Amino acid sequence: MEQLQRRVLKVIEKAGTIHLRKLFKVIGVRFDEIIEITKVLEDKGYIKSFTHGGYKFFSITEEGKKALSEVKTTESAQKVIGGENS
Repeated sequence: MEQLQRRVLKVIEKAGTIHLRKLFKVIGVRFDEIIEITKVLEDKGYIKSFTHGGYKFFSITEEGKKALSEVKTTESAQKVIGGENS
């Protein structure tokens, strides 16, 4: 998973449910990039989207939580390994 995808997934996880424009403001990249990243994450089954009152929202799925947990575990292991070599 790419770094920006991880970041988006973490923001969605923390928010619980987040509006597309709010996600765009929090992440701080071009709007079309947010659209593409959320499409990729949704295609992978990591997030789900829904529309309410004409507005698009996202929430993390169990699969997304699992993927994020695996990434965090890998990052922690890399820090430990890197720390031993320092």
